[in-house]
Amino acid sequence: MTDHSGQQNRARPPLRLRWSIDIRDAGAATNARRALLRALRAEGADESNFQAAEIIFGELIGNAARYAPGVVEVTLDWTGEHPVLHVVDRGPGFCAEPSLPTNPYAESGRGLFIVSRLGNDLSVQRGPHGTHVRVRLPVERRSQPH
Repeated sequence: MTDHSGQQNRARPPLRLRWSIDIRDAGAATNARRALLRALRAEGADESNFQAAEIIFGELIGNAARYAPGVVEVTLDWTGEHPVLHVVDRGPGFCAEPSLPTNPYAESGRGLFIVSRLGNDLSVQRGPHGTHVRVRLPVERRSQPH
């Protein structure tokens, strides 16, 4: 395919990466976060919102650590226009209220609110075998290759 400037456009193959993270292993979460950022860079993503993507990742892993200690499945799916982060745990689930806690001194309750503000299309689905959290990351591909 050729664009308006006469340059050849290359269609990118879909990106789908998965990590299994034992929440008790902080190094595994750090390695997965770094791999996520490397993958976004490799896709030619604009780095202006990488910090938001890192915060979203950290908040979702933090939720999993609080509510479902054990192994968590993390997937980065960039088969559409924007990358989507999925975190699936096998715990009892948690309340899906993306709002600030009524008590400003509460130790918890801000994570999903932060994720909902930094990301897009947040959804939390509780099932019989755990919780699936999905959020579209606020990252886009660069308009021109660098």
